[in-house]
Amino acid sequence: MVIKNLPTFLEKKLASKSLFRMKHMIVDIKIFEKKYNSSANKEIVEMLIRYVKHACPFSASVPMRVYYDEIDKCLDQYDGQQAYQLIKEMMSKDKALPNAELQYRLAHACYILSNFCHSDRDKCYRLLEEAYASCKSAYESKVKSDEILKWCAVITGVLAELQDLSDFDRITYLREFKKFLDEALTGKPDASVYHMNGRFRYRVRHSPFHSLAKNLFLCEFNMATLSEDEKKSVLAAFGTVPICTIDEALENFHKAEEFDSENIDNLIYLGKCYIAKGNESKAQKYLVSILKMQPADEVDEILIAEARELMTNIKEYNTESFHSDSTKSPGQANETKSSTDSTSSYSEEESDVTDQLDDR
Repeated sequence: MVIKNLPTFLEKKLASKSLFRMKHMIVDIKIFEKKYNSSANKEIVEMLIRYVKHACPFSASVPMRVYYDEIDKCLDQYDGQQAYQLIKEMMSKDKALPNAELQYRLAHACYILSNFCHSDRDKCYRLLEEAYASCKSAYESKVKSDEILKWCAVITGVLAELQDLSDFDRITYLREFKKFLDEALTGKPDASVYHMNGRFRYRVRHSPFHSLAKNLFLCEFNMATLSEDEKKSVLAAFGTVPICTIDEALENFHKAEEFDSENIDNLIYLGKCYIAKGNESKAQKYLVSILKMQPADEVDEILIAEARELMTNIKEYNTESFHSDSTKSPGQANETKSSTDSTSSYSEEESDVTDQLDDR
């Protein structure tokens, strides 16, 4: 078969008849199609894809690493659709699949796709449910893999935060999330794992309480990040609310930042932590960097909008504080400033108040 007017790199791969090279041709062809977009090239592209698929069908004799590399390339480029299609194609042509290595990659692909349809709750949930079933199957295979543990934690964590969940489902996901996260933390350092640990500690940052009344009081007193329903879910999942501090959350978010300094999700939580600590200038540093970024999906769009809202709130608060302080004496202004410097631990006065609650 002779195909004219091909770019050199495609000609070489066709001439080599190497199975390894041929398998990567479809990715190269799609790049060629985007770069030289025309009706003539489209016909060449379609012809090439048919040729490659015919000359080099999926074969169990080819090392699986070849196919994994191609899928990983798509995942690294945030092309969840292409990765998903490649995985499904492999599954349809080999009854021995899926295996654990392929299943966690399928969960990753579904996660990416879910971020593009966040506003379509049904579609998003279906993708996350498929991801959940896939990564759970990978985990139950007993294959030792840091990636499997990470994606089990990612998917269960996302599911636990979805709206419209029953209490039973939320508690189930929370329990599983914490189990997977604890196991993932024993593996190699990873930005996503550190971020999830920081996020967990940020969301649940209070000492365990002897009663729900004391729990809810401290939530209000310390501007808790958990709603009443969320707190009940955590209590049901863990028995008590785990001991967590903002500083512990920050430590994990900064570790994640060392591996990935441009992750919008991590940056916004760094901003939130510094807002909680009363350090608006540091919070603004992270929020401003988010506003300079381009969203990759619907979730990024939501986070950028949230960062913009937080920046507006900080500016409004600073303006109100300035006008308020200008009407006070220097001593009163200093006293107000001291009272707004928040920390991640409870003061002696707070402990006294909570002790009184216990005595009631």
